[in-house]
Amino acid sequence: MLFLALGFCLNATSANAQLTSGNTVVTVTVVDVLALVVAVPAVPISMGSLTEFQNGSGFTAPAQLVASSNRPYDIKVKSDGDLQGLLTAAGSSIPISSIAVQAAPTLTSTYTNALNLSAADQVLISNAPSAMAKVYDVKYSTSGDKSAFYVKGGAYVATLTYSISAH
Repeated sequence: MLFLALGFCLNATSANAQLTSGNTVVTVTVVDVLALVVAVPAVPISMGSLTEFQNGSGFTAPAQLVASSNRPYDIKVKSDGDLQGLLTAAGSSIPISSIAVQAAPTLTSTYTNALNLSAADQVLISNAPSAMAKVYDVKYSTSGDKSAFYVKGGAYVATLTYSISAH
């Protein structure tokens, strides 16, 4: 019995092994990804106290923009026009340039320079490095003692359009 087991081992080790190799081609197709999601669709700015009229008011929209691009990119913003009064404020308007906007990557305090909104495309974030799902906080503000806000009380609205373009 022991001899048979030993014979089997000898046969297994005396087998002729052949070395083989082969090549394969790996192809990766990269499709440009360029997407921008506006995650906070409404921005409430209150001008309801003496302090807000004197010092300005604002609102920070946390994680408002989510950008994805496999290439460096810019994010632009523009308004559809001035802030238009609704209901009790109908017929009144506030220049959109009375609102400033800034952006910063979420969890940082490195905001872009403030830019006054307008109906023309303006670069809010310039030459951002490529990234997937990069999240930005957006800060909206008014300056203090601005006569543009000396209008009828009520809601004033304008629509902002954010866009992304790759380099």
